Amino acid sequence: MSPSLSLRRHRLVANLLRLFVLWLSMALLILLPRLSWAVESEVLADVNTLESVSAPGRVQPVGDVEVVEFFWYGCAHCNAVHRQLDGWASTLPANVRYVRMPVNLTGRDELQQRLYYTLEALDRMDLHHLVFDDIHFGKKKLTTSANIAVWARSKGILSNSWQTAFNSAEVRQKVMAAQAAFARFGLNGVPALVVNGRYALPAGNLNYAVPRANSLITQELKVAK
Repeated sequence: MSPSLSLRRHRLVANLLRLFVLWLSMALLILLPRLSWAVESEVLADVNTLESVSAPGRVQPVGDVEVVEFFWYGCAHCNAVHRQLDGWASTLPANVRYVRMPVNLTGRDELQQRLYYTLEALDRMDLHHLVFDDIHFGKKKLTTSANIAVWARSKGILSNSWQTAFNSAEVRQKVMAAQAAFARFGLNGVPALVVNGRYALPAGNLNYAVPRANSLITQELKVAK
């Protein structure tokens, strides 16, 4: 083979490799956002959309108006807003009931739902924000019962108390109720708010969500009078 022919073949191979790398990069730019949505479903399709829920109805009877926050501990968007949402919830009128509901988005999140309701059962909601912190900043893998139990012990919770509540029928029933409400309202992502069992709005953009929710709460309080 002549040197000139060999050089041309090397150049051809190099050009083909460059084209392949370029094609692969473009494919990843297109596919990665879709794959992320499929795995986490963290946000609703339009961050500034207000929708009437598919099957109206409150999740509990307390208060003249109810606000439900749907979240997932593994969701980066929920992690970004959970403290601000709590601060806003603390300013709501006494006759407005604020309820959190953890959801199972990936099919593998039931244990984290049980984690939330176990904290509630043990009156340790002071640890709610620390779950987010430890997952997203401490890189804790709270994805198995064993890992979650170790985490609970590290927070000073007795093993027997934790296991009893974590495996209780009450906690499991609350998990099923939260998942059923999420499906009944026709939601497809988190963080999300549902006002008085009637209106759903995404909560990833609090500059939109909080004023809109306040307006809906005022509207619903007037109807309740």
